[in-house]
Amino acid sequence: MIFEAPLESDLTRDLFKFWVGTFGEPLDLPPEVFLGAESEHNRHIVYLTRRDGRLAGTCALAISSSLPALGGFGEVATDPQFRRIGIATELCRQAVEDFRTSGGQALFLGTDNADAARLYRRLGWR
Repeated sequence: MIFEAPLESDLTRDLFKFWVGTFGEPLDLPPEVFLGAESEHNRHIVYLTRRDGRLAGTCALAISSSLPALGGFGEVATDPQFRRIGIATELCRQAVEDFRTSGGQALFLGTDNADAARLYRRLGWR
């Protein structure tokens, strides 16, 4: 599923609970970003999948409104119960494909998570 900010408050709450639970720390972006606080300047798009009625995996794009060829990539997370079955790979590939199809040329990401870095390398990131 794909959602673009502004997201519903219930979905935003669920995403942040999932992300904090998965990453174990507060996020760089506040919830207000996904509620539409930056919609004038950036598009924030969340890709997610659910399994057994609950969030199983996510990733997100932030795309500059003034320079749509430039974007940021992040919030790649998978529930530990659903890891190693391709959820993150599928979501990330879809997000990157959508970005490129819409004219995107450069996506930036960073991580200090070894598992995430392996996934990004498998997807062709350097």
